[in-house]
Amino acid sequence: MMNIKKLTSALLVAVIILTSLFSSFAKENEEKAKIKLLSVFGDTLLTIAPADVEENEKGQSSIDKLAEYYALERDVSLVDLSVSGGTAKSVLKALSDKKNANEEMKSVLKASDTLLLSVGSVDALDFLLPLVSEMLGLDPVKTTVKEITDTLTGMKDKELDAFVKKTKSFAKDNKEAIDDFCESFSKDYADLLNVMKENGKNAQIYLFTICDPISEMPDYLSLASLDSNVVYPILEKLNGVIKKQTDALNVHLVDTYTEFSLKRRACTFVSDDSLALSEYGHTVIASAITYEIDEVYRTMKNGDSEPLFENGKNIWIWFAAAVEMLVIVVFVTVICVKKMNSITDKKKTVEEPKK
Repeated sequence: MMNIKKLTSALLVAVIILTSLFSSFAKENEEKAKIKLLSVFGDTLLTIAPADVEENEKGQSSIDKLAEYYALERDVSLVDLSVSGGTAKSVLKALSDKKNANEEMKSVLKASDTLLLSVGSVDALDFLLPLVSEMLGLDPVKTTVKEITDTLTGMKDKELDAFVKKTKSFAKDNKEAIDDFCESFSKDYADLLNVMKENGKNAQIYLFTICDPISEMPDYLSLASLDSNVVYPILEKLNGVIKKQTDALNVHLVDTYTEFSLKRRACTFVSDDSLALSEYGHTVIASAITYEIDEVYRTMKNGDSEPLFENGKNIWIWFAAAVEMLVIVVFVTVICVKKMNSITDKKKTVEEPKK
């Protein structure tokens, strides 16, 4: 007969070892859930001062608000490596160009545990600005965003009708250019994310959809036609690329486009040469970022940071859990069998004298 005491001792030791294993994983998850270095890459949409704040006033950008929030909540270092006019292609070059790579960016990328990547707005603006300028009969090289909006809001009936017709045929007239642009952006964006994932192996990466500033502008037919027929279709394609990458590479999405669409206050303003966020717009984005980051790290702390069986560690965790359950089942079964045998022996002992 098997030695029940030895078996019980062995099973208890196995349970203790497996419990210690799970405790170490729990501590590791808790350590992972602490943000230590948050870095910003891409354009300056998140970092530039609010467009509706006077020069003598101090307005806070999205990153300023993040820094303030995390300074109050925990000890977090924040590094801003955004570049004015940053595009998917230019940031990719800065990180991967063999001769002229930005070593500071690469080293920060490797050290960061949280990365914010904001690109796409400048890409869309650089593509659309010359085309819209040509539609309006303006210089495609020197025309600013402010000049375009001033021209659109000052249109009379005949030129307004002519412009609306041009916007309706924009997609057809520029199909080849639009397809080439979207294909190029898609490739650059995917390559950029792969470089960031490769260098920032331990980092959580957050992407941003591109907001639609024209939808917030005053109600002019010219602006509405430009938005619905020209700007919105392009942004929809680019945002589709961004959302696709969040699924493909297991990174996180801050849906700026939707966040702004749900608000009734102006989140963007037009400056002379670009589109910038208002103070309220920065507040909306900062709130969306902190919510998404806190949600992700809360999940990580609970041990659900990665999809089931995505890597070897998860496989071993689940294997250990299965083994522990099996050990417990065997332990309970042995105890039950021992108990039943004991009862049977007692019955036999009682019944034997009668025979």
